[in-house]
Amino acid sequence: DAGGTSDPFAVVTLLDLRAKELHEREKLKTAVAKKTLSPTWNAAHTFGAHVSADAIARAVVRVQVFDHDAGLFDGDDALGEWRARVDELLDPDDRLESAGARKLVPAPGMAPGKTDLGELQIVLSAGAPLVEALRGAAIGGAEETLDDAQWRALGDGWGAPPGPDDDGDDAALDEADASAAAAAALAIADKPPNVVRVRLCQARDLE
Repeated sequence: DAGGTSDPFAVVTLLDLRAKELHEREKLKTAVAKKTLSPTWNAAHTFGAHVSADAIARAVVRVQVFDHDAGLFDGDDALGEWRARVDELLDPDDRLESAGARKLVPAPGMAPGKTDLGELQIVLSAGAPLVEALRGAAIGGAEETLDDAQWRALGDGWGAPPGPDDDGDDAALDEADASAAAAAALAIADKPPNVVRVRLCQARDLE
């Protein structure tokens, strides 16, 4: 833009290994940040409502950054992109969250030799279904395999780790606790599965 600034926004999608989007509705698009080269978006999306955990475990995360053009006939200009495989960012036994600064590279159609395009701050968090998919195990066995720290890292919607004497027998619950547990289970069942949550925080030094 004139004046050496941009109106940047970003789009996060999941791709299969042929670079095709997994699902058109599995997408995070940030708001447009006006006249800046270091936008703060703080946008988040939970992926997994329309695709399986197994597909996401094999997917590639793509973040595209654009300069919004409000003109009637001009398209948005690409500022760069970043891609990485989900199974390289997250480890089911060691790293349930991936956070850091990620350098942008030229997007298709940009001059390939461009460097210093800026960087993104992005966080990916694995939910229980993705943990099991990454392990190649049956989804749903997380309560038998995750330690306390991993349970806490899974975030909202996944309950608490079983206690030392918890054998899963509902008969051990009194009637009130059983009713509360059933209500909680129904509430969670009505929500999309938290396969992976992506939070795009900010970018800096865009070109």
